[in-house]
Amino acid sequence: MQKWPSGYNICIGMIIFVELILIAMSEKEMNSYRLTSMEEPTDQMLATLMREVAEEAKRKGLEATDKLFKRLDETVALRKKEWMQKRNKIVK
Repeated sequence: MQKWPSGYNICIGMIIFVELILIAMSEKEMNSYRLTSMEEPTDQMLATLMREVAEEAKRKGLEATDKLFKRLDETVALRKKEWMQKRNKIVK
């Protein structure tokens, strides 16, 4: 069983929470708001921002985890090869 980083479960929980409170908002409305604006963002805008950030964090976390396990597999394979070469030298 693959062990996921602790932040992974938090991201999943955050996505579920945001999805529950999210009311559909057009992309045009979302893109019209700027954080430097003098007006406060609506709850819908904040929920959309949180959802997008959580989705990106989840995606990046999964990519990083996959990359880590790939490197670990490569390192293990290399060490096994080195060990076999040393073992074969001793046996000969």
